[in-house]
Amino acid sequence: MQPQVTVPLYAAVLGLFCTALSQRPVTFSPFDLDGVFFSVACPTITASSGSGLIFFQIKAPSTLQWVGLGQGSQMARANMFILYSASSSNVTLSPRSGKGHFQPVPNLDSRVSLLDGSGIQDGMMTANVLCENCNDWQGGSMDPKSSSTQWYYTYREGSPINSDNVTEFIQKHDGHGGASADLSHAETVSTNPFLTYSPATDSSYTTTSTDGTRVPDMPIAHGLMIAISFILLFPSLALVVLLPYAISIPKVHAPLQILTLALAISGMDVGLQLAVEKNLMMNSHPIIGIIVVVLLTLFQPAVGFFQHRHLRRDGGKSVFAYAHRWLGRSMIILGTINGGLGFHLAGIGNPGAPQSAMIAYSIIAGVVGLAYLGESAGGPDYLTSHDDTAVFPPRPLTLESGGRKADLTMLYNALIRTHHITSRKKVAALKQAASAHNCFALLRSGGIPGIMYVESKEKEAVEAWVSVVRNLRYKDFQLVARPGLLEKDHQIGNANEKQWDGKKSNGRQEQGGRDSVAGLEEVETVKEFGSIMEDRGVWRWWRKGMGYVN
Repeated sequence: MQPQVTVPLYAAVLGLFCTALSQRPVTFSPFDLDGVFFSVACPTITASSGSGLIFFQIKAPSTLQWVGLGQGSQMARANMFILYSASSSNVTLSPRSGKGHFQPVPNLDSRVSLLDGSGIQDGMMTANVLCENCNDWQGGSMDPKSSSTQWYYTYREGSPINSDNVTEFIQKHDGHGGASADLSHAETVSTNPFLTYSPATDSSYTTTSTDGTRVPDMPIAHGLMIAISFILLFPSLALVVLLPYAISIPKVHAPLQILTLALAISGMDVGLQLAVEKNLMMNSHPIIGIIVVVLLTLFQPAVGFFQHRHLRRDGGKSVFAYAHRWLGRSMIILGTINGGLGFHLAGIGNPGAPQSAMIAYSIIAGVVGLAYLGESAGGPDYLTSHDDTAVFPPRPLTLESGGRKADLTMLYNALIRTHHITSRKKVAALKQAASAHNCFALLRSGGIPGIMYVESKEKEAVEAWVSVVRNLRYKDFQLVARPGLLEKDHQIGNANEKQWDGKKSNGRQEQGGRDSVAGLEEVETVKEFGSIMEDRGVWRWWRKGMGYVN
């Protein structure tokens, strides 16, 4: 008979032991921060009735400036409890209401008490807390019988606050996270369940934080993508069309800018996710960002395309050219300024917006901005912003008499008249373009009128060089003879004209025209210019283009 009594007795003892184990608090901790524990216990009467007292413990190293535990899935509308040092041995618990991205405000309606065991000992801050009204608060509620109650935590590293003021100002957090706790495993009959409780070893049910983050990846990704787009790629690729090099706009400028726009759209997408998550959609930073990216997406490629089509069909600039230029410039400026607003919103000095990043952003934006303004003020586009001219690879040339001599006879030419040619910077650009396109160019510079002649074996090369001249915006620019097939003079002029009979002219015998040298030459007088035109066999064509004869 004795075994029949002993077995039920052992079973009863084992049941009481298991019940005791099951009544231990639930604990969770940040995965990215050692030594921080948040524990929750629910009195049996509260669990059975669905309302009543709640116990919780906050335990953290004193190297943290402050640490907070909140009821809710995020800081916005959370019932927060901020713990910081009051002295070297005491702590302050500050009940607050979460306000999203802003500092939590003191909650004067909260009824909480610090229990025995609270304070600072061995470098650890501990708050054993009894809360009388944690079932409902302004902005939310919690069911103590729920198997998935939502909790939110946050913390900041730094020097101790050492204040007993529950409304003390606190700086923005370094990290945050959340957890879901099953309070059905956290029932207790104790009036101070944390007095002898060690969260690192005593908890039967430990829940690790689900979305904790010490260095916020999404804000950093958003900031990098937008910063690279607006302070590096957009302005740098816009500067391409101001440089004295032949660049294919449809093959280089346009596709690279579209890729940059795609990067900006991706950055905006990440930013919108953050704004929605943090309830920041009504802030100026996301609103300005949406406006900038939408305008660039809807209009900038379109007006660029229409200007390119106009240039191919009619030549020169249209209203689309100015719309493309000034829309781009204004959006780059506005986007750069909005980046500064983003740093301010994220909190300069926080992990997602370190002060060094703000300094680097400002320096790069300033340098690129000055370079852009310098190029824009120093002169107009050296290449048309929407021309489809590509860089023509240099053709084989033979050095002769210090110059570069083309190996084939050039067959296409054009003639330009301007008010004057005096700018050495523009002349240098024309010389570089002539070399790049393997053209012969002749200028009458220094006086009125300015005259330009260009000749090449490729019509595209002549057109490219003319485009460079057009975009230098010479005063009274006139393309008096459009790029076309070169026609040499083969007729004898009248008595008032110099003769060109294919044999002699003023003692010079035609040898197929003057040798074509790839590069640029300058003369000072119209007479010298006309003499070279005569040598090249296009004297009558030149006089007609200049309006000297009908």
